[in-house]
Amino acid sequence: MSSMQFANHARTMKFKIRIFVFLLWISVQGVVGVTDSDRISALEKRVESLEALEKHVESLEATLNAIEPLFVARYGLIRNCLTPIVPHGEAQCEEKKKDWMTKDAQSITPGSKCSVVCNPGYIATPSKDVTHCKEDGFWTVDLQCEIPLVLLSGGVVDQSNNGDSGVELLSFYPTTTSGGCDRNIADMPLAAGSPRSFHNLIYVPPQRVLACNGMTSEHEATCDALTLENNSTWKHHSYPNKPSSSEASMCSSGKTRGSFSNYDCKYIEKGRYGAQSLHVGRTGVVTVGGMVYDSQGHDPTASVRDLYDSGSGSSYNIWWNDRKDLEKKRAFFCLVKVKEGGFLATGGLGRDRTGNKVEQTAEYRQIGLGRIGGLTSIPKISDMIAPRSGHGCTGVPGDEFSVLVSGGTKGFGQTAMADAEIFSWNSNSWKNVASMKTGRFGHAVVAVGEKIFAIGGDDRNPNNILDTIEMYDPKKNTWNIIETKLKKPRTNFGFTLVPHSIFDGCVLSRHLNE
Repeated sequence: MSSMQFANHARTMKFKIRIFVFLLWISVQGVVGVTDSDRISALEKRVESLEALEKHVESLEATLNAIEPLFVARYGLIRNCLTPIVPHGEAQCEEKKKDWMTKDAQSITPGSKCSVVCNPGYIATPSKDVTHCKEDGFWTVDLQCEIPLVLLSGGVVDQSNNGDSGVELLSFYPTTTSGGCDRNIADMPLAAGSPRSFHNLIYVPPQRVLACNGMTSEHEATCDALTLENNSTWKHHSYPNKPSSSEASMCSSGKTRGSFSNYDCKYIEKGRYGAQSLHVGRTGVVTVGGMVYDSQGHDPTASVRDLYDSGSGSSYNIWWNDRKDLEKKRAFFCLVKVKEGGFLATGGLGRDRTGNKVEQTAEYRQIGLGRIGGLTSIPKISDMIAPRSGHGCTGVPGDEFSVLVSGGTKGFGQTAMADAEIFSWNSNSWKNVASMKTGRFGHAVVAVGEKIFAIGGDDRNPNNILDTIEMYDPKKNTWNIIETKLKKPRTNFGFTLVPHSIFDGCVLSRHLNE
C-alpha cells in the first residue's frame, strides 16, 4: 500500500470514528435518568477514549503527510490514484493493478487514463469525460455526468404526410435563468429536395450533431453535420451507403462480398431509412440495420456500418462494414447503448422465407473493446413478450442495467400499442410494466435524469400524429401526460440527447418535481 493510500484510509477511519462518537453520545443522552450513575460514567469514559483515538488518527495522518515526500524521494514509492467516484456514472480505467473492470478502489499508476460511463438518464459533460492520473496521485479532471436535453428534428407533422425540417430542443428540468435552455437551432437542409423522415440524429462529442439517412425523394443515403457551439448552418458530411476505397475495389472486380468486408455492393446506389445510429465509446458512430431502397423496392438489412470521421472534410469521412451483420434483418427497430461497450437491438420489421415479419427477438452486439462495466455476458438475449415494430426504447435509470420498450405495432394495419415491458440484464428476462396513456408508433423514448419520457408519435387510429409527452416513473411504475408539448406534432423523427452545459446560460436548478 502506498503512503497516499494509507493516508486515505486514515481519513476514512477518522470519519467513521466521528460517526461512532456521535451515535454513542446520543445513546448517553438517552440513558440519563433511567440508568445508574456508574453506567453513565462508564459510557462517558468510552466517549473520551474514542475522542483520544480520533486525535491519535489525526496525528498519524499529519505525520504521514509530512513524511510522504521523503518516502517518494528516498525509496521510490509511487503516488497512485484511486478509482474516480462519479455521481450518476462510473469510471472505466486503464492499467489498474488488478480487477480493472470492477468498481473496487484499486490503485492506478500515474499516466493512466479513465473515461466516464454515465448511467441511463445522464450524459458526459464535455471536457470532463476523460481524466489522467498525475504524478502527485490526483486526477487532472473530476469526471462528471449531467442531465441532458433532448434534440429532435424532421419527421412527419400532419395527416397529409407532410415533412418538416425544423429542429426542437427540449428541457424537462427547471432552469435558474429566464429563457433557460430555449434555443433556436438551425433547420436541417433538405435531403435530395425533401425533408428527412425515418432518419437518425446522432450527438458526436463534444459539439457536433449528425443527421443521417431517412426517406427522401431520391435514393441516396446522406449525412449532414451541425456544430452546436456556433449553430450556423448544416454542412454535408458523408454518404453512409457508399463504399470505402477497399469496398469499391471489391465491387468493381465483380465480387458481391469480400472476405475482408461484409459490404453488399447492391447498396451503392440505394437510400436507407428506418435504421438506428448511435455513438458508442471510442468506436464512434455506427449505423445499424434499416430499410435500403431504390425505385425497384425496399428491403430490410442487417448491416452494421462504422464511420471514420476525419474531422477535416466530407471527402475524408468514410463509412465501411467493419464487423459482422446483425443476426436478423431489422428496420423500424430500436437500439439501446449498453454502457459504452455495445448495443441491444430489439424487434423491428424483418423478413423470412414467408415474407415480411415483425420481430419479437432481441440481440446484443459488442462494439470496440466491449467493456460493459461488470455486466455478465449473455450468450443469447431472451425474446420480448410481444413482437414490435416502430417502438421506442431506452436504458432505465437505476443501479441495475435494464431496458424499457414501449409502443409500436404488432403487424401491418394495426393500431399502435400503449403497453410497455422492461428487460433485466441480470436475469435475462422481460416483464410487463404499466402501459402508456396513449398508443404510439414512431415516437421517441428517452431517459432524462431519473425519469423516462415518451415523445410524440402516431397512434395509427387511423393516423393521429401527436404533440403530447408522457413521463414514466420507474420507482412508481406509472405513466402521466405532462404539460410540456412539442411545438408541432411529429412522428418518425430523429432525436438524440445532448449535454445542457454546451449552451451558455442553460443551468438546471433541481430535479423534476412530480
